[in-house]
This record gives sequence, C-alpha cells and structure tokens, in this order.
Amino acid sequence: MKYNPITRRHFLQGMRNSALSLPFLPSLMPSKAFAVDINGPKFFFFIGSPHGGLDRQNVVPTVAPRNSATLYSAENHDIRWDSLADMTQAPLIPSLSTRTAEFGENELSPVLGNFFNPILDKINFLEGIDLIFATGHHQAHLGNFHGHDGASNRSLGFDGRLDLPPMSSIDQVMAASPNFYLPDEILAQPVSNLSRFSYKVLNNNQSVRVPSAGSPQNLFAYYFGIGSGSLDHLNLLDTVYEDYQRLTSSVYGPGKRISYNDRLRLQNFLDQLDETDKRVAERVKSCSLPSGAVGEDTIPSRVSFARDWEALKDFYREYLNVIMLGVQCGRSRIFVYSTSSPSEYVGDWHQNIAHLHKEAEPQMHLVESNRFIAEHFVSELIKALDVEIGWDDGSTYLDQSLVMWQQEAGIYTHRWDGMPTLLAGKAGGYFNTGNYVDYRNLSKPFDRDNSGRALGIPSNRLLKECLLSMGVQAEEFAQEGMYGYGDPYQALFQGERPYPTQLIRDSDLSMPVIVS
Repeated sequence: MKYNPITRRHFLQGMRNSALSLPFLPSLMPSKAFAVDINGPKFFFFIGSPHGGLDRQNVVPTVAPRNSATLYSAENHDIRWDSLADMTQAPLIPSLSTRTAEFGENELSPVLGNFFNPILDKINFLEGIDLIFATGHHQAHLGNFHGHDGASNRSLGFDGRLDLPPMSSIDQVMAASPNFYLPDEILAQPVSNLSRFSYKVLNNNQSVRVPSAGSPQNLFAYYFGIGSGSLDHLNLLDTVYEDYQRLTSSVYGPGKRISYNDRLRLQNFLDQLDETDKRVAERVKSCSLPSGAVGEDTIPSRVSFARDWEALKDFYREYLNVIMLGVQCGRSRIFVYSTSSPSEYVGDWHQNIAHLHKEAEPQMHLVESNRFIAEHFVSELIKALDVEIGWDDGSTYLDQSLVMWQQEAGIYTHRWDGMPTLLAGKAGGYFNTGNYVDYRNLSKPFDRDNSGRALGIPSNRLLKECLLSMGVQAEEFAQEGMYGYGDPYQALFQGERPYPTQLIRDSDLSMPVIVS
C-alpha cells in the first residue's frame, strides 16, 4: 500500500483548534491495505559535530579488519572491512578515564565506547569519506559545497576555488522530491532543521541557509500548531481528552472501537505527550533564545549548556522526545542537527583545543566532548528509533531510517579528508549494516608521519547513496558534469590533484560493502 500517515481518522481535534495526529493504529486501517511496502515511508537524520581533529586510534575501531578487496588495481587502492561485532575491545587509552566516565569493556574506541554495542548489527562505521575540495570550516556535509570557509583555502596554501556553485543540501532535495513525501501528507515541518547545514537554492541561483528551529519548545510548537513561546499555559492532554474518550469507548463498553493493542499504543502516546509537554514547559526559560536568532552560535546547547553536563543531558533528552513525537505523529521525516562541542574547558576552544589537537591535553578534551555526544545523543536517538512501527512484518522506525553522524574534519582540524562517519538503519533494506569499512587508499598517504591520513573516496558518493536510499530518483538531482551529489571540483594538494578522475566519476556507482 502507499503510506498515508495522516488521514481524517488519525486526528484528535482539540479545543484550541490544535490538531494532534495519533500514532499509527493498525486496527483503524482496512486489513487489505495493511500489506505495507518495505520501500516506504523513510526517515532521514543527520548530526554534524564541529572541528574533528580526533586521533585515529581514539575514534576508529582499533581491531584490524580481516577482509579486503581491490577497488582500483591501477591505483593500488584496496579497501578493508569487517563485522563491527568482531571489532570491540577494551580501549587503549585508560588514562582518559580520569577526566570522563569510566571506560567499559568491549568498546569500539574511546569515542564510540560501548554505547552502540546493543545495535552493532544496525550501524556502519566508515573511514575514508573525503570532501575533495580544500576547506577549513564548512557547512558542506549535505552537499552545499558553496557553504565553506573560503579564506581557509588561501591560508592553507591551496588553490581552493572560492566560487563553487550553490546547491541545495540533500535534506532539501529529499523534501522537494515527489518520491519522498506524498502529496496528501500533512506536515508541520518538511525538514526539522536544528542546524547550520541545511541550504536551499533560490530562483536567482543564490543559496540561503535555512533557519534553525533553535529550541525543543519551538519545534514542538511547529509540530502541533500551538504557536511559539511558553507552553506552560496549555496542557495538550486536556485539550484532546474528550475526543480520546470517544475514540476508545462505545455503547458496547471501553475499547470496543479499536483493538486492545492499539488502545495500549494510544495510551502510551498520550502518556508520552503529557510528559514531554511538562518537561518542555519546565525548560522554556533556560532554553529560550533572542527572537530571530539563527546559526551555530545560537544553538541552545552551545549557548546555555556548554560546560554543564547534566543540563546538556536534559537538553538532549528534550530534543529526542520532541523529535520522536514528530516521527511517530507524522509531522516530519527529515531531521538535521548540529551539535556544539560540550566540554568543561574554560577558554578559547577553537584556538587552544581544536587547533592544538595533536597535544595530549587538547586531544583529551576532544575525545571527552565527542564521547559525550556519542553516548547521550547519537546512540540514544538510534535506540529510540529501534521500536516497532506497528506493521505486520515487525519493522522498526530504524529499519526505515538512515541516521548519519559526521565530524567536520578528519584526524587533522581544518583538513577535509577522512571525516569519521557513522551510519545507522537500513533505509528500508537499501543498506547492509553491521560493518566497519575503510575506504582509504593506504598506498597514497597524505602525510609521512604515519598519522593515518590517506586518500579516500569522495563524499559525493555517500551523499548520492543517501538520496537514493530515501527513494529520490537519480534523474531528480543529476547534473551534467556532476558525479554522485555535489560539485566534483578538487583542489591542489602539494602541487597535484590527488584524486584520480575515475575515482571521482565512479561516485555514480554503489558504495562497496554497505550497498549491494
């Protein structure tokens, strides 16, 4: 059947004209129509973290992969991979435990910890995903390579082209595709943007950054049509209780109009809605931002909670609660979020931590910061999605999703190669999961200091897979002279352009191991 998440029968109409969509209730659907096609609906989540600069042994699984294959024999380019379940061990840097949570056994790495161990079969970790143009800071994770720090190209000694053409980020391409959202879907936010990464190209060929929602209560208000501002004046459960009673009762007694399981689903949904409403309302003051503020420096986690670990944990929980309501209520299926760099460090993080990442103390802060994000946001989001939708085949939201977490840079801050990338979810069967894959060409190192920097594959190839996995057709985004998704321009490095032409052109091909 075609996915139709919100119809007239899936609404509770509240007193203040606020329409709350119910979770999917199978017993309200005709039995014939409930033979769900695994190819839809899909959900896309992107999380981007600033700077990078993590030593390879701190973020990459430290057990050597057992499998290898030749990608390009002419370039001596082999790739390596293994099952993530076979790559866990105790971390190699126990001294870090003096400044952060005690490390446990069977960890993938100091950053990834063992937080993902219960779901290793549902994630992939990729090494060797490269932006192929020179950049310092950027907002190019999702394909708008125009959104980068051009001044850094000059300061780094590259010939970086500063006029890369503007392109919409892939979240906006998905939202505009007739193959992602259906015409009859009722949406509050086609893209739930909590980031600086979402870009849209206007008719005058200018790219604009899409404003961030900025806070959990704003996103909550967008989803349920309440209006921004304080939510403590309105208890949503009260506004819909009468309609809830009508749906769950009849002249024949309670629960006769829907199945017992759906009654439990509905009760759980309302309990969750009530709890979220209360928690978000309690945090209105601490999460509020100046009206109209947009951008990285106004993301609440960065402004309010950078050094308050417990407050940031609460903040992450509220974002996750609101996001899951958006997912389960059919209010949005695309979510983009940029994290801060949480740390107890007091001082100039950019200069004294990110720029000095090769020194022991700054590296410790980077590990600490990204481990916190992995534990309290990324892994919790993935686990929250790993609940059944209510389909006959037992599919979960995670089965239908692609979650992507990526660093701004690789193992050197301001270097564009080797961005550590974690993927989760099968996107409706598109991805093979449970793998670590190293796409680097170790015969072509970027440095001679054994740091692990080596030529990988263009991120254009992964962005293309993201679009295809969400049902967007290649002809919807293909452009003459473009391979994968994103401009194919590469900058000079040490007097040459290191990426072979064939490697760039093959961005149109499937990614080995993770895509069949």
